[in-house]
Amino acid sequence: MTDRQEPFDPWLRAHQRVGGRRLHPCRESMVVDAPIADWTAWTGLDLPSPGRYVIPGGHVPLIVSAEGRGHYREPGVWVLHALA
Repeated sequence: MTDRQEPFDPWLRAHQRVGGRRLHPCRESMVVDAPIADWTAWTGLDLPSPGRYVIPGGHVPLIVSAEGRGHYREPGVWVLHALA
């Protein structure tokens, strides 16, 4: 990483401490699209209508579509490590 000031995020701090170098942000590092029945089973939440829902352990809201699907798109950061 270009400066030695530690980032706020604990995972980025861990990467920096072992020599990782931030490359760039990734808008969709984890994508999960599934039917509402699956999201209800996974989260235990009632998702009665289209909209945005805060899910346990989520970093971004779950977006429920009018078609009855949940769309979760979590951003991330690409980090480069040298192979020893």
